[in-house]
Amino acid sequence: MARNTNKADLQVREVLMHQAGLIPDIPTFDKIKPTDHSADSSAAFPVKVNNGYFLRKDYYKDIMLPAMYNSPLKTRGQYVYSDVSMLLMQQIVENIMKTPLNQYVQQQFYNRLSMQTAGFYPSTVSPRCRSFHQKMMKFTENLN
Repeated sequence: MARNTNKADLQVREVLMHQAGLIPDIPTFDKIKPTDHSADSSAAFPVKVNNGYFLRKDYYKDIMLPAMYNSPLKTRGQYVYSDVSMLLMQQIVENIMKTPLNQYVQQQFYNRLSMQTAGFYPSTVSPRCRSFHQKMMKFTENLN
């Protein structure tokens, strides 16, 4: 995973507290090529980014992860919110649990708490809850 990168000696505590020196974001959309996305969902383009915009199957693994692992570190010990920290935590959890994070969260949290309308990815919520979800979803970014 990150063993041979500048992130090898980061502590989980630093990552969770956004004090690991990680940059705020990885500008991967600059690297998207026409062959990386499609207007329609398919087995080759299963990752929905927005309505009518689907990324190819291995884009995250092929483009985003290497960019994250090769990104620079800034000043450690200083609070800087970073999306990269949560992507690193995903890799840590999946590596330890040997389960994709969305499945782990569903099994260990949502199911146990009877959270029937909760879901890690909105597109994986059951059809009976989907219309409810579209009305109740709170986006963390402006998608327009």
